[in-house]
This record gives sequence, C-alpha cells and structure tokens, in this order.
Amino acid sequence: MDWKLGKVQNIIKINSRVKVFRISPYIKTKKLIPGQHYDIRLTSEEGYQAQRSYSVSSSPMNSNIIEFTICKSEEGEVSEYLHEKVKIGDKIEIKGPIGNYFNWVPGDYDNIVFFAGGTGISPFMSMIRDKIEKKDKSKFTLVYSTRKIIDILFNEELEKHEASDPFFEMIINLTREDKQNWDGKIGRLSKKDIEKIVKISSDNCLYFVCGPTNFVENISNTILEIGVKYELIKTERFG
Repeated sequence: MDWKLGKVQNIIKINSRVKVFRISPYIKTKKLIPGQHYDIRLTSEEGYQAQRSYSVSSSPMNSNIIEFTICKSEEGEVSEYLHEKVKIGDKIEIKGPIGNYFNWVPGDYDNIVFFAGGTGISPFMSMIRDKIEKKDKSKFTLVYSTRKIIDILFNEELEKHEASDPFFEMIINLTREDKQNWDGKIGRLSKKDIEKIVKISSDNCLYFVCGPTNFVENISNTILEIGVKYELIKTERFG
C-alpha cells in the first residue's frame, strides 16, 4: 500500500487536549470499513520521518473526507506536531485504510457493546455514524469512560443519536469528576458494572474494547472472567 497526499480541510478543537482533523485525499482511497485506521507520516526538512496510526472517526459514507480524532500526547512527536504546527490547507502523507479485524459489519451480530476509554471512542464513532446513516437495527451499547465532563467527546452528537435511535444506548462514567458536577457514575468501571452490562447484552453479542493499554487489558480480562468467549472480544490499544 502506497503513501498518498491529503489536504487538511478543517481542524476542530474539542478541548485543550483533543482536536479533530478532517483530511481529503488527493487520490481516492479504498472504501473504509468502520473500525479501520490510517497511518500518518511526517517528514522534516532534514529527512527525519515519524509516523503513527490513527483510527478513523468518520463514517464510510463520505469518502472524500477522512476524520481523525487525535489527543495531544507529551511523548508523542506526531500528535504534538499535528496539534501545534499543522494548519488548514497543509498537505499530509496518509496510508490506508488499514485493518480487517477491529471492524463492524452490519448483520453479523444482534448486539454490539463498545467499551471506550478516552479517545478510544474514535473507531466507535465511525461505527455508530455508519449504523445511524444506514438505519441499521443492531443494538449498540456504548460504555464510555473518560476523565471529566469536558473530556466527553462528541457528547451532543451521541445524545442526539440516543434520543432518535431506540437501538442505541450510551453509558458514561467519569473517573476524575467532582460529585457535585456529575449525577452518573464516578470512578473506574468495576467487575460488577461490567457484569451487569454483559448480562443484559449477552445474546448473540460482540464486544469491542478500545483505549489506553491498561484500560483495554482490565476490561477485556474482566469480560473473559465473566465467561464471555475469547473470540467474541475484539481489542485495540492506544499508546
């Protein structure tokens, strides 16, 4: 698969740590399957190159725009450069779409449960948007864990989807929010929390877990302990 050039069409600041980058490829790429990612490569004037993989958060419907939801990491040279240096109109090298494992294909399972940690919600946004646009009746349950209210990405859009689609449910827990600011669950997801979700969704269900390594390992191991088969759990780690 060759590297291709794309043009940065828009940059949207979500909060102090997260920006959405919308890139249009100059040459049409293969149709996206929700859950796939692209590699982004940066090259300095001296010839030094750095690349990183980023999940696509847009749906496959508009192949002219590829959306990436990227969190700035102090130790991530690519994410830091994208946040601090890249401007609308800049050219970016991209390669993809990549990945045939962490995907949602309509009709395979009646129930889908997503466990998202932080920007691990990115590939799930692609899947959720695809489902909404296709009016698919698979049951989606999004379990979204992040730090504070300000860190809930795409909150308004997700609430709108939940209100309009009877087959989409969202459960949010915040790990560092003050109790006076949040009526929902505060703290990390416990085995009891996860067990309750698994019990409700267990019939013909596929589980996706995406986020930081510790989050993914904790959630996936807990699902296994509860008794879900290994082949029904798909994981993707960030960082």
